[in-house]
Amino acid sequence: MTSRKDFRPECSVQHVRHIGLNAAVVRVMVLYHEGIALKGGDRISPFSEIHTLFVAKAQGRWLISAQDVVQQSSSE
Repeated sequence: MTSRKDFRPECSVQHVRHIGLNAAVVRVMVLYHEGIALKGGDRISPFSEIHTLFVAKAQGRWLISAQDVVQQSSSE
C-alpha cells in the first residue's frame, strides 16, 4: 500500500487528437521523480508512464472512456 503524504507525480499533456466534436485521444506523461514511498519504509524507484486516454463529451462534461498505461523503466 502506498503512502499518499507528499505523493506528487508530475503530469503533462503531450498530445490531443480530436475525433469529431465529442471525442478525443489524449496522451499524458506522468513522472514519479521521487518514486513512490510505500508504508513500512520501502520505496519504488523513480519511473514514468505514458497514459493514452480516450475521452468522450457527455452532457457537457469530458469523461475518460478508456485508458492504456505504458510504464517506462526510469524517469530519466
